[in-house]
Amino acid sequence: MATERTKEINREVEQLKNDIRKLRSDLTEMLGSVGGYSQEKVMRSRNKLKEAMADLEGRTKERFDHAQKAVREHGDEALNTSRKYIEKKPLASVLISFAVGIVVAGILGRRSS
Repeated sequence: MATERTKEINREVEQLKNDIRKLRSDLTEMLGSVGGYSQEKVMRSRNKLKEAMADLEGRTKERFDHAQKAVREHGDEALNTSRKYIEKKPLASVLISFAVGIVVAGILGRRSS
């Protein structure tokens, strides 16, 4: 009877070992699937992020170009207005420049003292 019981225990132990091997195999397979799923999801998120950054870069470049054009036009307009004023009133322009120079020199002279 002891040998019969021992055989039965051995069979149960072998069955448990087989069950543990199968469980280990199933867990390994599941973890591999989860890892693949996570990697796929990360890649999709990465691609979405790249697309969003490219879109943002395009919009930012357009806005920057527009602002640069507006500043250039405004600067050109101010330069043309100044040139026209100088052409119309050259003596007044020289006197105004001289006065501004004296004021700036006075301010800078006070700072260095």
